[in-house]
Amino acid sequence: MKYFINKKIISMHDTYEVKDENNTDVYEISRELLSPAYKTNITDMNGNQIASIEKELLNFLPHFKVSINNQQDFKVELKPKLMKFYLELSTGGRIEGDARGLNFTMFDENNNQIGIVTRPFISFGRKYEVSVLDQAKKEMVLALFVIVALVSGPSGEVDSK
Repeated sequence: MKYFINKKIISMHDTYEVKDENNTDVYEISRELLSPAYKTNITDMNGNQIASIEKELLNFLPHFKVSINNQQDFKVELKPKLMKFYLELSTGGRIEGDARGLNFTMFDENNNQIGIVTRPFISFGRKYEVSVLDQAKKEMVLALFVIVALVSGPSGEVDSK
């Protein structure tokens, strides 16, 4: 299943709309306006929260706390790697990205691919394509997308702070 994620042009804070392959709105990603921890929420179209991502402060490299459906909690941290992005999940999974921050592959704890995030090199606005390869981990892939957008640089970030 593929999802297409676009930044809303007019919004009070960073808000992204998530559409499925049929161009139907399915989720919304938004950062809490006055959150000192830069908390980002993913909600379905009925307003139900499916995931929250909170950037932990006071770390040299970015660290994130992820909660999915208020049940599954894990942490993600950026690890230094030469010429590529590498994020490690406390569950044993990982995210690997190219040096330009345009293509990312997500792996679970068993080294199975669960998702792919791509971003065009040149585009108007912030646009992403997210391929979910394991439907049972759809919410996790979408939450990890937020982290990818945060660490992938100025042209793709949800929030650079």
